[in-house]
Amino acid sequence: NISNALFRLIGISNDFILTKEFVYLIQGEARVSSSATLIIQHGVIVKIDKSFGGAGNLVVDGVLKAEGTFEDPVYFTSFYDDTVGGDTDGDGGVNLPENYSAGNGIQLNNAVSPSFLNNTYIKYHNIGLWIKNGTHRITNVHLIKSNYGIIMEGGNIEVDGAEIRGNVGVYLYPSQAFSGDLTIKNSQIYAPQGVQAMAGNFNLIASEINGENSSGSVGISITGNAKVILTGNTIRDFSNTGILSQTTGSLDLQ
Repeated sequence: NISNALFRLIGISNDFILTKEFVYLIQGEARVSSSATLIIQHGVIVKIDKSFGGAGNLVVDGVLKAEGTFEDPVYFTSFYDDTVGGDTDGDGGVNLPENYSAGNGIQLNNAVSPSFLNNTYIKYHNIGLWIKNGTHRITNVHLIKSNYGIIMEGGNIEVDGAEIRGNVGVYLYPSQAFSGDLTIKNSQIYAPQGVQAMAGNFNLIASEINGENSSGSVGISITGNAKVILTGNTIRDFSNTGILSQTTGSLDLQ
């Protein structure tokens, strides 16, 4: 019975642990309150259906700990994705997930208490990972078939070992209320628009950005007052240009 296999997440006001016993469903939006910690154990599958209204996302005002492993990762994916967690929509595979269709993925808001994501797949979202503020740890994440892989609005974040595949890999635009410092290392970004840095500080280390020869593709676009440091990277297969710098900040190639 499909309904018996699903556990619906709405609001999380107290500490809570997700285990592999269920496939979890977010319909619209689920929010982790500022006083709560949500622990997601390895192998857990969370499916998102935004057709019920809302952005289709997990909003974390508190703390998120996604504890995936290489052998048993955590998944945040579309309700219509039958490749993990079975045929949760019960249609026999008729409806397939579309790119960018699941919603806005995971939004991290907590400026004080860090969240942690390890070996986590975030698939089919408009925004895979939206970082509003904080000093969160992001390791071995896979942001697949998203319009924006990562949007960085504020905080001081290090991403290590990421795989990002979509339309725009990384979009860095700190708001007036926050400053943003984003470091990405040992990662792969496959996107027609690899990185768009409009403000803040961006450091890319030992990574590859690949445009796969898409029409009009740009590896790294630097505008506004962004400050960018590139160290030991490969930027390849962009039909327009690898690096487009129009910043009043700085560009340092190492």
